[in-house]
This record gives sequence, C-alpha cells and structure tokens, in this order.
Amino acid sequence: MSIGTGFIKLHRAILNSEVFQNEALLKVWIWCLLKASYKKYSYSIPAGKGTAIIDLEPGQFAFGRKTAALELKMTESGLYKRILKLKHSGNITVESNNRFSIITIVKWITYQDCIGIGNSENMDEKKEQQSNSKSNNKSNNKTNSKSNNKNDQNAYENSGTCNYCDEKSNNKNNGEVTAKTTAKSFEKEHIQEVKNNKEERIENSIEFSSAELEKNSSSPDQEIPTEVFIFKIPLNDKTEFGITQKDYDKWQDTFPAVDVMAQLKRMALWCDDNPKNRKTSRGVRKFISSWLSKEQDRAQRVNPGFKKYDNAANIKQMMEELSDD
Repeated sequence: MSIGTGFIKLHRAILNSEVFQNEALLKVWIWCLLKASYKKYSYSIPAGKGTAIIDLEPGQFAFGRKTAALELKMTESGLYKRILKLKHSGNITVESNNRFSIITIVKWITYQDCIGIGNSENMDEKKEQQSNSKSNNKSNNKTNSKSNNKNDQNAYENSGTCNYCDEKSNNKNNGEVTAKTTAKSFEKEHIQEVKNNKEERIENSIEFSSAELEKNSSSPDQEIPTEVFIFKIPLNDKTEFGITQKDYDKWQDTFPAVDVMAQLKRMALWCDDNPKNRKTSRGVRKFISSWLSKEQDRAQRVNPGFKKYDNAANIKQMMEELSDD
C-alpha cells in the first residue's frame, strides 16, 4: 500500500492528552496517523489461493501486528497493549478478522482536513492547473495587446495623425503663451528680490560697523581683571581650588580664634596625604568651613575665657575690649 509523501496535521490539543505523557504510546499514535489513508483507497492482498480486496475510507489503514512491530521496532505484545490503550481512550477503533485488522482514526475529518493533506497528487494537479491558468492568461493578454495595437494603428492611418501628436501640439501652443508670461513675472520677482537682498546686506553692514565702533571705543590696553589666589587646595580631579583674599578675610572674621592661613596649610597637607579623600569643587567650601568651625570650638575649649563672636556686633565688642586692655 502506498500512502504518498504528503503530510498530516498534529493539533496542539495533544499536549493535554494522556497520549503525550507516554513516549511509546505517542510514537504508536503518530505512526497510526501517518499510516491512515487520506482518501478512499482500494488494494488487493494475498488471501489463501486468491486475493482479497480491501476498501479503505479516509482515516483507515490495514494493520498487521508482526509487520507493524518490525516498523516500530517494538515487541508484538507491547505494540498490542498500546493499540488497545488507544482504542480504550477513544482515539481509534479496531475491526479484526482472521487475516488482518482495519484501524480507523476517530475524528479524522475533524482534525485532518483531507484537501491536500498527505495528497501529493492533488497538490501536483493543483500546481499544474495554476501553471495552465497563468499560461492562458499570458496568451489572452498578448492577444488583447495585439488587438489594441492594431486598432490604434488603424485609427492613426485613417486620421493621418495620432492622439499623442495632437495633444503634444496643443500643449506646445498653450505652453508658449504661458511660458512667456511666466518668464516676465519671474524676471520682475528676481530683480525685486536682488534689490531687497542688497538693501538688507547694507543695513546689516551698518549695524555691524556700529557695533564694532562701540566695541573698539574702549581702550585697547584695558585688560579683563582676573582673580588673584593667595592659596590653593588640591581637589579630587587633580585641579586646585583657589582662595582669594576676600575668602580669607571672610573666614578670618567668622572664626576669629583660628589662624585661618595656618589651617589652610594643614588642609592642603591633609589632601596631599589623603588623595582618595580629596574634595570636589562643589564640596570644598563646606569642607573648609567645617574644618575652621571645629578649630574654633577647640580653641574655645582650650581657652574658656575666649568669647565666641558669631556676628558683626560681637566682633565690634571684641575689638573694643581689646582696645580697652
């Protein structure tokens, strides 16, 4: 029996079935699907001194235990048990006689669309039909094209001219008038645009000259004032934070009990000894203020008689007390 070289459909519902959980049972079930006929089929087999005709419907196949066991590489008893399992689960039905059995796949039509399934002959016929259809369409198109060309040629011979030439001639006559009008208007617009651009350049030139005169009116020898740093503290990005005289005076007024310059030198030395702990440009001022504040508090603990002056009035009072002494 020839079963063709086509294919079958395997529904995803099999994932939830009992068959899928048993590898050997799944193998037998897929083998049954592949052996089943995809159309009505009749063939003869030897039967005693003569032959017997087997008529198969779609989804049926003739089953012999010995031959099937050899194909599946199973024992006859193991194969028979699994066939019975598929029968009891409702996947197949089995009709037996003294020579062979006919196995029918239940719901074959439901899960296997017989059109084109396993049917390589039908597919070949369909391809051939499509090919013939294409060739016929091409032939018809060629015939129609030749007919249209012939009709166009006859019309040309009868009229003496073609529609294309007439249309081109009309467009040419109309285009000459339009082109002349367009050219004149374009020339006027272009001349006006050139004048406008020229006036705009002159105005920009005047404005630029005025700005340059104002810029150059200042003394050329005038230099931009730059800040002078009296001390520098290294930062974590290998740059330095510059301290101006204004910064120094502010800290000295805020922390009168501290020698600010001496502490700045100590800070710089600490940064050199601890490069990983150096501060950023944003955090260095907070670092300096915290350092000087701690030194201010330490000085007050060492010298209890020293008063803490934290505003302008107290600083003025301190200066008066020192002048009285």
